[in-house]
Amino acid sequence: MLKTNSRQAKENLKDYIMTAWNLEPEDQGRTWAETQEDIKESFYFQAYRSEYERRQNKQEAFKNWLSGLPHGLGDFFLCQAVEDLGDILEQTEAERAKYTEDKASDTLSYLIYREVMH
Repeated sequence: MLKTNSRQAKENLKDYIMTAWNLEPEDQGRTWAETQEDIKESFYFQAYRSEYERRQNKQEAFKNWLSGLPHGLGDFFLCQAVEDLGDILEQTEAERAKYTEDKASDTLSYLIYREVMH
């Protein structure tokens, strides 16, 4: 199992984000910087511009936005958080069994937030 801040886990997470976000054929071949900027712009434009969302902690607002996406990261994030987190961290089945879907989705949303927004 990889630690969440290990170089390999971060690379696995970037691959996961790139795959989930760049679903359209014209988006294939985009760089990490382009994808990261696109996600940030989408978040600020779609979710964080409302006064209600700005009152929330930015990380919590990001998680709410992420879980409500109709495609891309939202589909990946909502459907299989335990499996995705396990793949990113290269966990065994026993290690994956320690996570509930809620705990895995919280951890995964934090990791995505940390990687994209910083």
